[in-house]
Amino acid sequence: MKAYLHQFQGDYHEALGSLQRAEEVLKQDHPTNFSRQVLVVYGNYAWIYYHLTNYEKVELYLGRINEICQVLSSPEPYSVEIPEIQAQKGWSLLAVGFRNGPEATECFRMALRKDESNAEYKAGLAFSVFASWTHCWNQGLQEEAQRRMEEIIFSHPQNYEAKVHLASLLKRNDKERINSLVDDVVQNSLNPEVLRNAAKVYVYKLQSLSQAISVLKQAIALNPSYHLVHYDLGVLYKMQLEKALPEEKEELAAAATESFTRSLETDPPSVFSRLELAKMYGEKSLAYEEEVYENLLEDLPNLSQRCQQAIYLHWGDFLLHKKGEKLEALEMYRAGLRISGGHGRERGLLKAHLTSLEGMLEKDSRKVLWNGRSHLEVSVPGTYKGQTCGLCGNFNNYPQDDLRLRSGHLTLSEATFGNSWKVVAANGTDQGSSCADGTDVDPCKESGYRSRKEANARCKVLKGPPFERCHTAVPPEPFFASCVYDLCACGAAGIDDCLCEALEAYAAECRHAGLVLQWRSPTLCGEAPGSIHRDMPSAVKQLTCFNHAVPLGVLESHCFKPCVPGCQCPAGLVEHEAHCILPDACPRIIYGTL
Repeated sequence: MKAYLHQFQGDYHEALGSLQRAEEVLKQDHPTNFSRQVLVVYGNYAWIYYHLTNYEKVELYLGRINEICQVLSSPEPYSVEIPEIQAQKGWSLLAVGFRNGPEATECFRMALRKDESNAEYKAGLAFSVFASWTHCWNQGLQEEAQRRMEEIIFSHPQNYEAKVHLASLLKRNDKERINSLVDDVVQNSLNPEVLRNAAKVYVYKLQSLSQAISVLKQAIALNPSYHLVHYDLGVLYKMQLEKALPEEKEELAAAATESFTRSLETDPPSVFSRLELAKMYGEKSLAYEEEVYENLLEDLPNLSQRCQQAIYLHWGDFLLHKKGEKLEALEMYRAGLRISGGHGRERGLLKAHLTSLEGMLEKDSRKVLWNGRSHLEVSVPGTYKGQTCGLCGNFNNYPQDDLRLRSGHLTLSEATFGNSWKVVAANGTDQGSSCADGTDVDPCKESGYRSRKEANARCKVLKGPPFERCHTAVPPEPFFASCVYDLCACGAAGIDDCLCEALEAYAAECRHAGLVLQWRSPTLCGEAPGSIHRDMPSAVKQLTCFNHAVPLGVLESHCFKPCVPGCQCPAGLVEHEAHCILPDACPRIIYGTL
């Protein structure tokens, strides 16, 4: 596997060195069937020499492969179906990562079909099933892995790797057996990776952080350049930091930072070490933490699926908890979940954080917006569909049944409908008794023919050029009828304001449909060139002489969102005393005053 990685990186000299070392190990470990074991190595020799254009060496190793195939009576000159090759493939898959457990499991099952008593293949199958279980937590795999580990330990009591894996598989209530297994491993194993796994058992099965830290230090003493033990030690110091007394926190934070730094020094490409260091330094510098995440996002296409998911997870957490950007964090969690494969841990955390944030956003999305005059808007998330009642209807996309009384019956009378929903006290009395019941009126009938004619004429603008771009998306007829009703009710004194509010209501619906209309003019609801633009949806605070020098990001953090109709000066101008002027024309500001 090392030879393949070196060859993949173009380092052919190191690749050949790895193959030579592999050949020597095979001669030592398999003296009786060396020729069957070395086939894959010879194939890799031929492949590397081919890339080096050393065709003489290519022919040499192909010839050796052909000789072995003839001895094994293979019908093919350069390939043969033997269990040794399947087993080597299985071990190589496990060496790359436990995420390859299912593929490695199949390799060892195929090898055992041809040599069912082979102890090496049985061990490979046990470790492969265990690897598969660590990525999906399937109970059937857990039971099979536990049974196979027990078999290995029975026949090979000094297989400490099998013992530590068995300790991971046992139930937490079997503490006596777990303690016995892991203590044996710690006292006798000289393998840093096995000790690293023993530390995990102490943490997650026996809840002993101090013993786990001691074991990791033991592993570091055996191999100071093994980056994963330094990383795990940093994680344990962080776990202690969460429960530490105030006077202990600084020392533990320094210890965790030092461990992650050492992990990164021994393995510079380590994504997880960079992520943890970013969080540690981020306690003092958000800019540093953000820069690390942005750099990792640039490297994303070259990273494993698990690393990609981890980056999206940490970046989403940063945006949510340290910058308060909920929607951006939501997109990061979703992006992480769109990555197929990966690891069960990261995927589970992404799902949990996404679900929590969606619940938070759903709660936040229940809003009542009022423009201070005539426009009231109540919004709830889609999960409320069909679950509401009252003056705003039942949210079932069928407006014809919205005039439903508190009793559940339908009515054709708006007044009866409104009276039905007057507030009732807990004791059953009518809290709105001091407010007279509404009655059905026709203001156009009461105000006379001339008023109705004028209302029709002025509301006709809704069906004209300023609004026609929206007619397909939002039919104007219901708004026209409401406009006529309102203008008749307002009377001559307030007819201009009523018209503008009716037109603004239609423009608001158009904005909801994705169409922003520039409908105001000097002759229609009073917008002169260079004046403040009304009705402009914006989540950004109006720029004024007082705040125009403040960075936009700071302004946005103090603004109400989402976008609502408001007043905005044209681009390049700022507001001062209800007029739009050039920033250079602003009065001088001294100590926060004009």
